[in-house]
Amino acid sequence: MPKSRKTRNSKKDFQKVKFKVGKKIQKADNVTNISFHTRTIQVTQKIKTATATEPSSKRKLNAGELLNQFQHYSTTTRNDAVMGLRELLTSHPEAITQNLVTVIEKTAQLFVDKDPVVRQSNIKLLKVLFKGVSDKYISPFFHIIGIHLCCAMTHIFEDIQSDSLQILDLLLDHFPRLVITNSNQILPNFIEQISRQRLGSKSSSSALSINPNLKMASHKWRAKVLTRLHKLLSAILENDTDGSGKTSIVFVNQGIKSVTWEKDVITQIQPWPKHFISRWQQPAFVQRSQVNTVSQKNPGVSLSDEPGLKRFVQLIIPLLIECWIESSSIGAFTGKGLNALVTADSLPLRTSVNVIQL
Repeated sequence: MPKSRKTRNSKKDFQKVKFKVGKKIQKADNVTNISFHTRTIQVTQKIKTATATEPSSKRKLNAGELLNQFQHYSTTTRNDAVMGLRELLTSHPEAITQNLVTVIEKTAQLFVDKDPVVRQSNIKLLKVLFKGVSDKYISPFFHIIGIHLCCAMTHIFEDIQSDSLQILDLLLDHFPRLVITNSNQILPNFIEQISRQRLGSKSSSSALSINPNLKMASHKWRAKVLTRLHKLLSAILENDTDGSGKTSIVFVNQGIKSVTWEKDVITQIQPWPKHFISRWQQPAFVQRSQVNTVSQKNPGVSLSDEPGLKRFVQLIIPLLIECWIESSSIGAFTGKGLNALVTADSLPLRTSVNVIQL
């Protein structure tokens, strides 16, 4: 039987191509040419990262490049950048004023760095930085330092709070007048570091906070905080002394005027008892004006006005008394009761309670 036309056409469409031996196969028309050529480039001189007149560190990085690495995700890179900038500022002190704004901003951000090594390196950098700059240069940017310092003092991690006290020591040593001017912003943080607000209380009174998860004992931590508070209040008194040897208020705010205490003189402030006046070594008090005063409903915590000062005293005095009671009760756990001697652990806390004198 003869084959149909349909069968013959199907063989033409799917017919197998037969290749001859030794003949090169031709490429299709739509094949892409992927061949490429390579050449080598030789650099005969090292690329410089800083100009000859610009100061640089041992790693040949200038101040701008080091500051850019302050926010690097790697802890090692951040620490190397801080150490490199400290090395640069030590060998080239003139570079401080040239990059002062950026240096203050970047170093202040490291107050709350998560790595303790970076924070300690940053504190060493601040020692070099503060030595090479005066009050008039850092005064316009001191609010940046104050904001980050307050964030560090109230941080949730206790090691960051502890390092913030070291930064406060440096500021009090080099810029006491600037710290005093911003003390109204810093003082509430001391209270928050050692106390908590009483729950269910109508008044905003505070009580000593107890955290069993602290790496440092509670009484040691309170002694550490109160020592800095004593240092701050002492700096206020020292900088408030005028040439006559009498103490006057340093705050020059609107509505506040400096006065000196005299016996048997009627003022707007309730007179102190006579037995207290006899014990006062440097009498000086603030007289409040009738204009631009703080609201009595929300006085806040401040030393520059009468309501704020009363508010601060109402908060800190009960806490100091509780610290004294706590230091006295440490020896009671030894079994000797009231006849127990003051232990070495409770002595720093008891000594720091002398803040009440200031």
